[in-house]
Amino acid sequence: MLDKSVRCDGCGAEAWVSVKKTVEDVKKQLDFCAHHYNANSIILHAEGWAISADERELINTKPSVSANAD
Repeated sequence: MLDKSVRCDGCGAEAWVSVKKTVEDVKKQLDFCAHHYNANSIILHAEGWAISADERELINTKPSVSANAD
């Protein structure tokens, strides 16, 4: 489960998708906001990245940090 502290590796926004891949016995993980995952999903899958968490269905069902800003 991703929490609000997990940020997109592309832009720093809240991450909704996490992908993983093992390269030469080293486990790698990337986290993405929905926009950056959607923009890169084809290439990620072609390169062997697998989704380890996908919480896009929760977008707009819980308040974002910016929605609570003063």
